Amino acid sequence: MSHHDSAVRVPPRSTEKIREAALVFRGNLNIESAWFPLVEVIEHVLPRVFDDFILDVRTEREMREIYGVGTAAMTTPAAKRIELREDVYDQLHLHEGRARFTVAHELGHLFLHEGGGLARTDRVRPMKIYESAEWQADMFAAEMLIPLEKAVECASVDQLMKVFGVSRQAAAIRWKTIAPIRAQKSESPGASPGILG
Repeated sequence: MSHHDSAVRVPPRSTEKIREAALVFRGNLNIESAWFPLVEVIEHVLPRVFDDFILDVRTEREMREIYGVGTAAMTTPAAKRIELREDVYDQLHLHEGRARFTVAHELGHLFLHEGGGLARTDRVRPMKIYESAEWQADMFAAEMLIPLEKAVECASVDQLMKVFGVSRQAAAIRWKTIAPIRAQKSESPGASPGILG
């Protein structure tokens, strides 16, 4: 059983629709650089955009008591509230890749799932991956932090990590999408390796 099997069911979304949402989000914030400034966005931009946005940093004990062992973050889209465990918040300020992905994932919940429609999955009708709130938030985080049109200019997993400030795991997963596109581009006549390559 994958962690998506016990996740919250949401209206289905394709990778393309999630990519579009992440690009619109970047565009609305006028972020054209490869690096996504997460600290600035959650601490300064979102509170200006939403009067009711709440960023709540909690101790590990508080998160464990409220949400269970191992919970690093939690988002309540309807309340426009993101709760971060304090070590994740501290690591975000150090631009640590895993913390950046965690926060980007929470932004995915905030913006993809704000309209509600959340329902716990049932055993009668198995949930499709594209109905999983967790899968959708992971896809949003990947598309927002490592936008495809910029990522194809990178030549390796290490370069993705450096340019986009993500963990090796996130970069390796994204590389599975990028490598075939780069290979196809290199086979095309007049292909250019890009400004980063």
